[in-house]
Amino acid sequence: MKIPNSWKKVQFGDVVSKINDKVSNREEWIFNRYIGGEHFDEGEIRVTKSAPIEGNEEVIGSAFHMRFKPGQVLYVTRNPRLRKGGMVNFEGVCSNVSFVMEANETKLLQSLLPFVIQTEDFVKHTCNNAHGSTNPFLNWKDIANYEFLLPPLVEQKKINEVLWGVENSIIKLEIYLQKLRSFQDKIITNLLKPKKGGKLTKFGEIIKLSKEKSQAPYGNLKYLGLEHIDSGVSICNKFSDANNVKSVTSVFKKGDILYGKLRPYLDKAVIASFDGICTTEILVINANDKTTNDFLMLHIRTKDFIDYNTRLGFGTKMPRTSVEIISNYEIYLPSISEQKILLNTTNKLNKLIADVNKNKASLKNLRNKLSNELLKGELRLD
Repeated sequence: MKIPNSWKKVQFGDVVSKINDKVSNREEWIFNRYIGGEHFDEGEIRVTKSAPIEGNEEVIGSAFHMRFKPGQVLYVTRNPRLRKGGMVNFEGVCSNVSFVMEANETKLLQSLLPFVIQTEDFVKHTCNNAHGSTNPFLNWKDIANYEFLLPPLVEQKKINEVLWGVENSIIKLEIYLQKLRSFQDKIITNLLKPKKGGKLTKFGEIIKLSKEKSQAPYGNLKYLGLEHIDSGVSICNKFSDANNVKSVTSVFKKGDILYGKLRPYLDKAVIASFDGICTTEILVINANDKTTNDFLMLHIRTKDFIDYNTRLGFGTKMPRTSVEIISNYEIYLPSISEQKILLNTTNKLNKLIADVNKNKASLKNLRNKLSNELLKGELRLD
């Protein structure tokens, strides 16, 4: 491809610096949030999730000593295919597995940096230059030698305006979704309240756990990992090719409930929209004849259920719930006919949330397409 006029080819390390703001002494920490690998969502421009330091001291290992500040960009160096990186808008600490980066703004706008690291060319470069097979990783030099086309600052500002225009539209939808989900949770919690004198039923009495497992080679099956499931979303259309999976997996069918037992506070549970295999960190659940999967999902989505599993989960660095814990969760179970009425009441709100999520996904696809084309000079803003 011909290089556009006034554009030039540069190496990533010539326009971006790795910031080593090391704060090993925890008594000097003046911030109250930390970011771990679990807080990054695949392919995002912003890192919006984090966790409080207080109460998680045992989870935060000695590797967590890299301070980041608002406006800086974080990039996870493990498993680059997961595309974990983005800009932060608060101060905190992350582990040394994540690079903290700043652009030299005489050459590259800092606000464009998160878009650069999510381009297809950057991801391809990092995957091809990663070391190791089981848990591939990158050193700074592997990223620093990435070559890409750099437009002049005048054109960067135009590109920046377009890309952040789309991203800001996504942010508005996210705020709207938060309000809808909060409203939904209040409605569902109220609808699911036990009737006076109503008998409580344990989850274990109304669910069936699939124990079907599979082993490599998997051929062309669809593989679902926890990284493919977005928090708080009941449908997942993302997956990867199972050819690269070597471990034992669980088998699931379309319509099954897939519940992520690792870090239950992340609220990762969906109803499968296709057949496939998944990590054993995901439980494959179905309702028995006393209820339906849709009704179970109403409970799984509630704050009470999430808090219950988070509170009783075990493990410090990798907290998880279990079948036993889930099975002991108690709910009021109305008749099937009453369950249908409750589901009809919530379906309109569910459809609205699904439509907003669909619009959000469309905007993300547009953002990604524009990022790749604008930052390669294939699409010009005259």
